[in-house]
Amino acid sequence: MLMYVFVAEIPANTATKLSIVGSGMEVLDDEAIRNHQLNALNLAKNNIIKITDNSLIYSAKTLSALDLSFNRLQKVPHTALAGLSSLRFLSLESNEINSLLVEWNYLKQTLNTLHLGGNDLNVLTSGIDFTLANFQELLSLNINDNYITNLEENSLPFTLKTLYASNNLIEEFPTHLVNNLDGLSKLYLNDNYIKNIPTFKFKDKKQLETLDLSDNLITNVNDFMGNSMLVKEIDLSHNHITSISAFAFNGALCTKLDLSSNRIAVLNEKAFYGLRNTIENLDLSRNQLSKIPKSVVSLRRLKQLSLSHNTIQSIPDSTFKNSSQYLYFLQLSGNYFHSIPKAALRNIKRLIRLEMSYNAITYIKSSDFMRWGDHLESLYLKSNNIDSLEYNAFKNLPKLRKLGLAFNNIRSIDSKAFSNLAVPLVYLDLSSALRKNDFPEDSLKTLKNLEQLVLTGNNITNLPKVSLYNFAKLKTLNLDFNKILEIPETFFNSVVLKHLKDIRLGFNRLHTIDKNTFLDLPSLEFIGLNDNQIRSINDGAFKNLQAKLTITLANNEIHVIHPNSFQNIPNFINLDLHNNDLQSLDWNMFNNVTSNMLPLTLNLSRNRIENIVQPTGYRPISVSTLDLSHNKLKQINSESFRLFNDSLRTLIFDYNELSELPERVFWMLKSLVILKIEHNKLKDIRENTFMNLEKLQVLDLSHNHISRINIKQFANLWNLRILDLSHNEISTIPGDSFQNTKLERLILKNNRFSIIPSQSFYPIDRTLQHLDISNNMIEHLERDFFNSIKSLTDLNLCSNYLSQIPDYMGTGLDKLLNLQLCNNKLSLNNFNVINRLKQLRYLNLADTNIRDIPNGLQLEHLVSLNLSGNGLSQLRQGFLFGTPNLRQLDLSRNNLTNWGIIGWNQAQYLKELDISNNPIKTLTKDTFEGLDNLKILNIQNLHHLERFDSDSLTKCKLLHWLKIQTWPNIEKYRFRLPSVVFGLKNLKKLTVEVLEDKLTDQLVQAFPPKLKYLEITGGNLKEVAVDSLKGLDNKNELVVKFHGTNITTFPPLFFARIGGRLTVDLRRNQLDQVGPEMFYKSLKSIRKLGTKIYSGGIHVQNNPILCNCDSHWLGYWMRRYLLETLRIHQKEPEYSRDVIENMKESTCINPLNGRHTPILTFEMEGCDVSYGQIAFGVNLFLMLATIFIVYFIR
Repeated sequence: MLMYVFVAEIPANTATKLSIVGSGMEVLDDEAIRNHQLNALNLAKNNIIKITDNSLIYSAKTLSALDLSFNRLQKVPHTALAGLSSLRFLSLESNEINSLLVEWNYLKQTLNTLHLGGNDLNVLTSGIDFTLANFQELLSLNINDNYITNLEENSLPFTLKTLYASNNLIEEFPTHLVNNLDGLSKLYLNDNYIKNIPTFKFKDKKQLETLDLSDNLITNVNDFMGNSMLVKEIDLSHNHITSISAFAFNGALCTKLDLSSNRIAVLNEKAFYGLRNTIENLDLSRNQLSKIPKSVVSLRRLKQLSLSHNTIQSIPDSTFKNSSQYLYFLQLSGNYFHSIPKAALRNIKRLIRLEMSYNAITYIKSSDFMRWGDHLESLYLKSNNIDSLEYNAFKNLPKLRKLGLAFNNIRSIDSKAFSNLAVPLVYLDLSSALRKNDFPEDSLKTLKNLEQLVLTGNNITNLPKVSLYNFAKLKTLNLDFNKILEIPETFFNSVVLKHLKDIRLGFNRLHTIDKNTFLDLPSLEFIGLNDNQIRSINDGAFKNLQAKLTITLANNEIHVIHPNSFQNIPNFINLDLHNNDLQSLDWNMFNNVTSNMLPLTLNLSRNRIENIVQPTGYRPISVSTLDLSHNKLKQINSESFRLFNDSLRTLIFDYNELSELPERVFWMLKSLVILKIEHNKLKDIRENTFMNLEKLQVLDLSHNHISRINIKQFANLWNLRILDLSHNEISTIPGDSFQNTKLERLILKNNRFSIIPSQSFYPIDRTLQHLDISNNMIEHLERDFFNSIKSLTDLNLCSNYLSQIPDYMGTGLDKLLNLQLCNNKLSLNNFNVINRLKQLRYLNLADTNIRDIPNGLQLEHLVSLNLSGNGLSQLRQGFLFGTPNLRQLDLSRNNLTNWGIIGWNQAQYLKELDISNNPIKTLTKDTFEGLDNLKILNIQNLHHLERFDSDSLTKCKLLHWLKIQTWPNIEKYRFRLPSVVFGLKNLKKLTVEVLEDKLTDQLVQAFPPKLKYLEITGGNLKEVAVDSLKGLDNKNELVVKFHGTNITTFPPLFFARIGGRLTVDLRRNQLDQVGPEMFYKSLKSIRKLGTKIYSGGIHVQNNPILCNCDSHWLGYWMRRYLLETLRIHQKEPEYSRDVIENMKESTCINPLNGRHTPILTFEMEGCDVSYGQIAFGVNLFLMLATIFIVYFIR
């Protein structure tokens, strides 16, 4: 998929700030920003491989900020940076830099912020003349996400104030470095391998603003920094801390201490003795505390205290009697409280926020808040056992502004339950909390100042006409995931709801939108009506709406939109109608609803539109993006777009049935920048089809049946930069077809070329950078071809009929960076031709019939070499001698058997090696000798392996991702996979192919302490033992993925045993049921933990899951996950749409009709999951139907 980016012309000599982000740029050359004296240059998220020496010379004295992050630079471009005498900010984050051995020149005197995170750095110092310690103005340094093992004493400048060094391989706290950096105030060492906090005595009572040691391997706190460091904020969360000694923090004087997600069960009474008069914020959540420690309640200046997700059942009445008078925020969620501890809370005089969600509270009484609730402003009681709200339940909360009662089981609400909150309450969340199907009109009507009302997931069927008449200040109303059948007339009363901004009614059962449903609402900005059963939109349904408005009507059954459905909406900016049943399109429905200042983005994809009605009027329509993809259009003409003014920039016709394009069909669309017509039935393109599209930059005609390109076909497209003609039937292109264009990327793959149309490239020889002519029938390369592509940086010739590379190939490709020759029968034994391509970085010779690699490959800058799928049987000693900067080497699918010492010492920078699918018989420590910087290794599908020593990978100390398999043919006493893997302490990702039919103990205790991603595959795998992942101890984020197996179910508690915050990815297996018992220990744990324990979601796409009570539960879980964990109702509409569309791909097979049904919306009679109570009483007919479907599928 191509990424399309608008590239505007840079105003000559006027621009001072320039941003080119995500454009795909690979080279920043001398001409790119010539004659521009810039102050700031942002080139992030491109594919920049090379920066020429003089590319920044015109901004040498003016440039102060340069962002080169998220590119593919292998080295610091020090020559290009050498003359920048005013640069203060430089970001080289997320490149592939592995050395700082460069001359920094002026930057030593000017730079104050340097970002080097996300690279391949192992060390900071590389010689006395090149160390960062020589920088004289550096204040902030970011080296996150590298492979640094040690922060040496004199490696950084004395001026440094902020150091980010998280996610490295640091094992010891850099005591001496910190001691010498007098100005250091913020130090981030989270996600490293530090086991101990030093007791070192720092000079002059060291002072820090922030010290982050979270996500390390610390087990106890004895004498924090020798009691000689003052730290305002200390983060020790996500460690393995079990104990804190008395006086441990004496002298630290910190105000904020985070000890969450540790293993603390008991705290020494004097653990925080030194912090009694300083600490204001203490987080002890997600530990193992069964009571509130005395050391906590004695903290006199405490303002915020979190004890959530422990095992506390009650609080003694006198607990807070002598505690801080400043405490205003108390978090007790995720414990075992059965009631609000009112007696204990009466000793907290100024409590403003109380969170007691995920407990077992069964009732709320007004007396619960007596004598302590006078100042409370926020109360959260989500996911408890509350079944009713009595008269004046919140009587003693005169200042309560926010109330969260979601995911309870409220059967009745007294009409006066909220009467005492009439003035203060502005936010009320009752998501999935109401057992009755009625809108709680009587109970809510007193809340006259309510601004946000959330009633999602409550099975509400009817909306009383006057339900909202008392809510004059309402801004947000969320009624998603109910069963609402209609919106009554004047339900949204414009006289009352003048401040209403956001209405969400998605996933209901609405059938029509009647006249004046949304009328005269002056503040309305978003209307969500997606995923209903709407069939028609009547005249005047949306009328007189003046604010910037987005309406989503996606995933309905709309077949009629009346011409005046949208009236007087001058700031209509987004309308989503995708996946409906529209068969014709009448532009008259957009009369008087768009403006030139704010053109509309209109999505009409995935309908059944066959024709576009010829417009009758002359009033212009302002649309910036029009998506008509996935329809049934057979023809279009220029009249179809007559009403569009110059605002249309993107037009999409992908996946239609267009067989021809008339001449001048787009001639009125003078501002069009992107035109996509892929996957149609086009055979011929007429000569003047694209006339007048002078601003067009991207044209996609791929996946059609085009066989002929006319003379000067694209010659009038003066700004054309990207042209995709792939997957057609083109065999030749006339010489002047691209004349006058600025083509940079040309895609001709999967056509019928037998000869490269060299003559057609001459008009674009100075602009063409990317040429893909793979999957054609080309047999040889002519000399003229190389003379016509002198600016080329990327050339893909894969899957042709080439048998040799001509000697003259290297003469015209001086700028080539990427050469793809895969799947040609080259029988290449001489690399002399390729060696002439001195700038080459990426070379793909996969499946080219190479039988031997001579020591002749001489490419100094090469970083990636693919030799897979050849007949290589041996590797010569020193075969990588000529590629000293190689980072990626693919030797998979060859015939390699002997794997001795072959010269890895010449691959010192190699970080990715793939030797899978070879008949290798032996792996020992010598096999990988010299691969000290290896980060990714694939040794899967070595089916002939007879010996695998447990210490084979010990030299690969930086290994980050290992792809391995089980070897059942090797006796267990000779090989155990855990003995190989467990010692790789820096491993973050592990992919294992299991060859056995059952996973039992093959992986037990095979998990390094920092593992973040575990993937298990194997077509033979059918069964998993309950304790097969024993030792996988997760305290933070972890992805567990099973895919491509024949597993039909997982044992009870399988994922619940892992703990932490999981992403469970079960896509592409043979699961027929996915029930709650796999993920939760009990019904209580569902209430206590909610969905956040699976923070990355549960993904079950592409499985033959049966629609039963398990699927009913999973659908409920998904809907709750959207609200509770993703908080989708607070996200941008685009994000919400993408997430929901992805979730809907998880389907089950309906027992009644055998059809696939999205689990997200599946509900089955007889299954009850409201409030986490799961009943599996299915009537006999449904059970028999399910059994029938099982046999039908299998």
